[in-house]
Amino acid sequence: MYLLDSNVLIYAHNNASPFYRKARSILGDVLIGDLDGCVSFQNLYEFYSIITDSKRIERPLDSSQAMKILFSYLNAENLPKIYAKSTNLAGTIELLKSYEVKRQQIFDLILITTMIENEVLGIYTADEKFFKQFNFLEVVNPFK
Repeated sequence: MYLLDSNVLIYAHNNASPFYRKARSILGDVLIGDLDGCVSFQNLYEFYSIITDSKRIERPLDSSQAMKILFSYLNAENLPKIYAKSTNLAGTIELLKSYEVKRQQIFDLILITTMIENEVLGIYTADEKFFKQFNFLEVVNPFK
């Protein structure tokens, strides 16, 4: 199973993005069951944060539009949701001992810990540079 990183969700709902069509295709494949994918609650929170922020995206959605999308993802049967477990902080600290992580990268490290806890070791992301340092992950950048 592959986690769809937040950037895939954002591109899939930002028709100004050059990656819009590819991201829509990936998301569509997951939703119809042709691709074994999932999202974390963290991805959904990040999606909402960015898709509604005019400083981060060319054509932001208003909060009601973004909330409808979140609700549709929450109820999508072919889109499993994973979440951090009570061991997440301890697992993240263990990873911090072995990997150089700075500033906002901590949130991606928390996501990796969530993936490990849920036995998801593949990710579709545009941010392959950060994720590739974790050799136990299969990192796919579908936007290359």
